[in-house]
Amino acid sequence: YELEAENLVDNVWSDQPPIPKNKVMKLDVKFTGKTAQEKSAEIANKLQSIGASALVVTTLDDIAWLLNLRGSDI
Repeated sequence: YELEAENLVDNVWSDQPPIPKNKVMKLDVKFTGKTAQEKSAEIANKLQSIGASALVVTTLDDIAWLLNLRGSDI
């Protein structure tokens, strides 16, 4: 059984621009200061120190910062 999700926004937004297909670039550590692995380890250590078991990262700028990725489509 395959569930087909319906996107309600697509149903009402008839003149949407096309989905961007620009490339994503991985930034060198000389520009970011730390690798994505170092950032993830620091976050994991902080979460452990405050007794948290998870962190939800959802905004594009936070994801780009954490993973040292950049794009030109937003």
